[in-house]
Amino acid sequence: MQETALDLRYNIIALAAAIIVEDIATVEDAFDLVKGSKTYFNKDDSLDMLAMQNQGMTYREIAEVYGVTRTTIIGRIRRIKKDLSAATEKVK
Repeated sequence: MQETALDLRYNIIALAAAIIVEDIATVEDAFDLVKGSKTYFNKDDSLDMLAMQNQGMTYREIAEVYGVTRTTIIGRIRRIKKDLSAATEKVK
């Protein structure tokens, strides 16, 4: 199957998004962004997810609250923990 110019542009846009947008962790995330189906969370959302986990909620339960997959929640919580850890190291 031969790629069209439109297919190539779509791939280039997804690549550019993956490079520029900090929250993109996978190729699928980049293409979801281009298609407009990606859900974005702000820092407060991520902190709330971490708080829910600390209160004993499972990744699956948190995912149900936000209407996303368990994997998305795992990634967001991992990322906010990393950000908080880096911020703590800067303070020391």
